[in-house]
Amino acid sequence: MNKRIGATLFILFVLVGQFIGIGLVKVEIFQARENTNNLFEDRNSSLHSASTTFIIPSVPHYYQTTNYYCGPASVQMVYDFYGPYISQLEIADVARADVSYGAYTSDLRRATHFSRLSTSVGNDMPVSITGYTNRSIGYGAFEAWLPNVDSLVNLIEDGYPIVVLTHYDEFHTSGHFRVVIGYVRNSGITQIIVHDPWYTPPYQGPNVYFSYATFVDLWTRFDNWALFISPWEITVICSSSVAVNSTFTVSADVEYVRPTYFSAAYSASSCQATIQLPLGFSLAPGEMTTKNLNPVNLPSGGIGTVTWQVVADVVNSSGFISVNASGLISGIAYAHPPVYPSGYTYDDLIGGNGSKLVTIVEDLPEDKPEGDMMPIIIITTAVLGAVVIAVVIVLIIRKAKRKTPE
Repeated sequence: MNKRIGATLFILFVLVGQFIGIGLVKVEIFQARENTNNLFEDRNSSLHSASTTFIIPSVPHYYQTTNYYCGPASVQMVYDFYGPYISQLEIADVARADVSYGAYTSDLRRATHFSRLSTSVGNDMPVSITGYTNRSIGYGAFEAWLPNVDSLVNLIEDGYPIVVLTHYDEFHTSGHFRVVIGYVRNSGITQIIVHDPWYTPPYQGPNVYFSYATFVDLWTRFDNWALFISPWEITVICSSSVAVNSTFTVSADVEYVRPTYFSAAYSASSCQATIQLPLGFSLAPGEMTTKNLNPVNLPSGGIGTVTWQVVADVVNSSGFISVNASGLISGIAYAHPPVYPSGYTYDDLIGGNGSKLVTIVEDLPEDKPEGDMMPIIIITTAVLGAVVIAVVIVLIIRKAKRKTPE
């Protein structure tokens, strides 16, 4: 009987060990991964002080097409980073560029607001334009005199290329617009990376590296002027999969982007949003394609919201639900005698768009445990199984003792 009990106990302990082992292996995998990462960090701690380079990806570069188009070319780079191609000639005409002085900072801001609601008044095109050919509404734009290079770096880290006004070189003989797209850090900022629109050495072309000291010398002589350009950032919020014949909610958050360093100017009024639906989707009865934002008057730096009810009509339909939003702003273009002896006011429409891919399915899948919960479920099941087996062992031992003669 003792041999039988011993054999039984051995088998049961093996089973318990294997059963518990599932949970322990799962736990050890996660522990080992964490320990490996920690060990890697310890062995490579010197990497934390190594030089790092940060560049905003996909900022296009353009050379200036005339010797006084550095401003229009710089603005063109930022425009095309966000949206469709806009020619330097059109930008220059709106910005009233001139061979005698290039372009003024305030006129580059005005050119960024430019939309189908206003008309260019420059001398570079034979015929004035009403809105850019490839973009009918303007971008949000703000000028600022930034406090230091760190504030500029913060904007770059947030993914915003910034137009700056600097001297061209250390001789300080002429002003020059460039686009800051990155930096190098090595126990502090050591280099600033720019797209330079100029077309001859020593400073020309994409990805030009300036030492920190050189950039500060060239930039501070124009009081750290910077131009921030951005479309409104629109986030479309809804389910990515919807059941056929269901009615679902589509909402949008509309942010009129303005960083901390820039003053609260150019509030937008009469703000509206328009939804565009792909084939297979329709608005619910009583809904309107275009609605007012809430709030309808949106301050720079503010966020507006809007909501629609949408019907999923055709199964297996898939497409982008898009939302376009815009609002009215007003500004001033100043006089620049003798070429432009008079200034003027303007009203323009600025905004942006956003979208989300949505698919209509026959039935929505049932809810399943989250992936990161599975190890916990496996471990818990293993532990409970081990407890059950242990209880069985105890019962067998007790039963065996009762049957064993004294």
